[in-house]
Amino acid sequence: MTTATDRQFIRLEIERRVAIITVDHPPVNTINGVALSELHGALEELANDDDVGAIILTGTGKSFVGGLDVPEVYEVLANGDPAQHPLWHGHLVTSRIESFPKPFVAAINGLCLGVGMELAVACHLRIASERAGFQHPEIDLGLMPGFGGTQRLPRLIGPAHALDMLLTGEPVTAHEAYRIGLVNRVVPPAVLLGEARTLAERLARRPAQAMQNIMRAVREAQSLDLAKGLELENQLYLETSRTENAREGVQAFVERRAPRFK
Repeated sequence: MTTATDRQFIRLEIERRVAIITVDHPPVNTINGVALSELHGALEELANDDDVGAIILTGTGKSFVGGLDVPEVYEVLANGDPAQHPLWHGHLVTSRIESFPKPFVAAINGLCLGVGMELAVACHLRIASERAGFQHPEIDLGLMPGFGGTQRLPRLIGPAHALDMLLTGEPVTAHEAYRIGLVNRVVPPAVLLGEARTLAERLARRPAQAMQNIMRAVREAQSLDLAKGLELENQLYLETSRTENAREGVQAFVERRAPRFK
């Protein structure tokens, strides 16, 4: 079954337990306040949909997300209170993606700039087209990342690589992004969405509680010392081991058959 929901700047399609969120704001898929609101609405819709097991985030055309809508940024800085404008609440969206109870796969099809980087890094896994390009250009506008870029990027690729990108604003190619650990894999443009869908469908068949607890343990490890992290892991392991899917998985292994997870 395929369903599609159209908003102004965000498209949402659901097929075979995989949702695809597509940023559609030509020419380069910049993010404005409306797009952020629509994205947040899509996230809440998917969080409560039991028929969705994994989500892909991508963009139309030759861009994943080409940064913030600069004219809107200028208008807010010149005439409004940035703290009260929805454009500056993007950290709520990136935090929601990072803590989402279902795995998020970023399919990075082209330019990934500024807030595009922050959205991609908030996802759990990232697949990039060979044509993708990564950049934090905020420094050239006299600004800095505000949707989690200074916090998540160093945790993902280390402070040295992160500061290089954040302070210089220099672009990074897809293969360099793979080398420094920014993306999980790089594929030809023609197969990007297919690879992302294959991965998402595989994840959607995995036992949900085990995946949620793994993602939580890894996420919280960023702010815990080793002893506290091991304590959390033990707690979540015991919780996971008591689920119906855990019993099914072990029984299937003993009986030498494929598990039938719910």
